[in-house]
Amino acid sequence: MVSRYQPSLITRVAHALFLCAALAFSIHLLQGALPEYLPRDWQSAHESDALSDWKAARLFNTGTTPFSQVGLRRMNEAAMGHPPTTSFWYLPITGFAKGLTAELTSLTVWFLLIPHFYLCLKALRWPAPMAVSMLGVSMVLSTTWLMYHFQVIQWSEHMAFLYVLGWLFLRRGQDVRAGMCLGAAATIKLFPGLMIVFLLLARRWRACFAASVTYLGIAWFMTRDYGLDSWSFFVKQQEAISKDWICSLQNSSLYGTVTQILSPFCTDSTKPTKAATVITLLGSIALVVLATWQSKAHLKRARETNLQAIDLPYALFALLSVYLNAWVWEHYYVFTLQPLFVLITAFGTTWRSCLRDWCDGIQSTGKLILVASTTILASLGLGLSVYSLYVDSWAKTHLVAYWRTTHDPYVHLRAHLIDALNFVPWVVPILLCLLALAVTRRVRVAD
Repeated sequence: MVSRYQPSLITRVAHALFLCAALAFSIHLLQGALPEYLPRDWQSAHESDALSDWKAARLFNTGTTPFSQVGLRRMNEAAMGHPPTTSFWYLPITGFAKGLTAELTSLTVWFLLIPHFYLCLKALRWPAPMAVSMLGVSMVLSTTWLMYHFQVIQWSEHMAFLYVLGWLFLRRGQDVRAGMCLGAAATIKLFPGLMIVFLLLARRWRACFAASVTYLGIAWFMTRDYGLDSWSFFVKQQEAISKDWICSLQNSSLYGTVTQILSPFCTDSTKPTKAATVITLLGSIALVVLATWQSKAHLKRARETNLQAIDLPYALFALLSVYLNAWVWEHYYVFTLQPLFVLITAFGTTWRSCLRDWCDGIQSTGKLILVASTTILASLGLGLSVYSLYVDSWAKTHLVAYWRTTHDPYVHLRAHLIDALNFVPWVVPILLCLLALAVTRRVRVAD
């Protein structure tokens, strides 16, 4: 009787072969990738980005605020690019040496990637989640953008992991914990604040309250020492920082997209313009309004009948929270991992459910054709998104520099293509989220 519920011999053999193949391929990838990370001279590591927050934390309770010219001189920094709340997370280790601090910050990226993958796969009920996680982590470690993340010592994976935890808690109905995670993420950088707005739009009141209290509590704690002027000092410095970075070839935000369209790298200069600012502002508002409208039915369903209906709206707003930021660097790609898993699951589940209902005579042929067409389109888009994550992060910079020297038309075309791929990990999944929301609203999948 028990044998009826056991997998077939072919299934068990296929599973074993997949495990062996995943292990072998993961080891092969790691053998090539790990030497790019370690060994490393941590004592001479890059001192801006996250380490500037560590240096700011060391000034806490000294009577000198890092958000002043005196504080910046003591830190040997030209500006503070992160808000006063960010250095809160370094307060427990202010006594550590620079090398140890840099090493811990970067190595935690590795340790968080493993549960990042596993929790997503387990929640979405993917087969062999451990093997797929092992394969996925080794593939991500092989990308140039994660090497960049590791080398410049950034916070992106830490925030992305908090996004994953927030999503998991929401789909379990643990709204207070979800809000705390997203509120904590917003204290590291400001763009996760859109996720708090998302909680408000989703009418998850407890989560929104918990996120607000978490953020305001940490902000009050840091402001009490740094002073209220630290915020105005931070805001004033953003203008100078934006002039240096907002039109960078690396910037893949909505503003970067608009700028590259209006004044691409092959023009005389790429600089901030009033037209780009206005288009970006209007585009941001339009995207948030469209996302809210498209997510309305799913958010209502998530509140009333099926908590897991939060998946697509959450993935969409997670992508928008990053893409609508003033600047988006390659290491922000970690934020695309959870949305990609959600999209693959959503389109796959919708197709299987629609096909099964069509075979039972419940679903019409027209809807079957609609779902089949969107699934094929989504597969192409997802394939392009994954491919874009494996493009060399520095290829565009090298090609543009070479083109400016030679003006070779082939190099010019190739540089534009790679430049376009820089925006694919954000633009394509956002469009696919909107498509998936529209399709799943018309073709309901059984709860």
